[in-house]
Amino acid sequence: FLTDRGVSLRIKPLNRRFRGIPILYLDASGDESVIKRVLRKNAMEFHSVRVQYQRNVTVKQVYNSAVTRSWMNGESNQQKVRSFLDRNGNPPVISYMKFSKHLNRDDCGWFGNIRGSNHWNESDRLVVVGREKLHPEVLEERCRKLYGGATIVNESEYQPLHTERIHVKKVVRMRDGNHQSWVQDEYGDYRMQSLSEHFEKGETYQALHRLRLIHGSKQKELLYISNEIVDLTVDKLVDVRSIFKDRPVFDKRIEELGNAINKNGALRNTNKIL
Repeated sequence: FLTDRGVSLRIKPLNRRFRGIPILYLDASGDESVIKRVLRKNAMEFHSVRVQYQRNVTVKQVYNSAVTRSWMNGESNQQKVRSFLDRNGNPPVISYMKFSKHLNRDDCGWFGNIRGSNHWNESDRLVVVGREKLHPEVLEERCRKLYGGATIVNESEYQPLHTERIHVKKVVRMRDGNHQSWVQDEYGDYRMQSLSEHFEKGETYQALHRLRLIHGSKQKELLYISNEIVDLTVDKLVDVRSIFKDRPVFDKRIEELGNAINKNGALRNTNKIL
């Protein structure tokens, strides 16, 4: 666990008969830098193995909205999500805690409370709304404790730690090989970004894989309603407006102008009337 003095581990000593035998450490979504730092095993061999989904899995992801926690706090936006779920037979959902608890359903979970759960093993559909995102101050605190730099300059100030974000073009891995990309923000400091990968993207990855994409042979469909790019093989990219039945504001204004012209025959070109 993390303390103000750094990393403190309470690990039961290995039985004598296992000493000197190589250790295999498995983590489905861990970040290499974080794992090596915690275990103090910089020389350990690290292999990232990409799993192959069973052939009857369909994965869809939106490309034009992050669906943040603050967006989901809006009552009108929550209603959009609920209406979408109602129209589609109320499939199982993983989202932010406040929204998932509000749904008050046994097949709903939330980020931070789904790791290791087999609750959705028998499901053939899953909707993940949003993505895990911690407050930057939380990651900064963990970064100082794990990588050092927690020295106090004076009684009220820590040493500076670069927590700025930079724009990075990320690639979405498409099953048909026609990979897509868009720009996302990442931490410029590799330590902060490693912790983001481990705790944030790792948690989102865990949520997506509650559907057990590699197991079984029955038809399964995963809908990921966020454009946060994680280690996921996608079949189809979807416009978030088609999910929530939203229309672009520009299109709405054009329709309003057309209706007004049809009703009145003409419109005066003044700001007040327009």
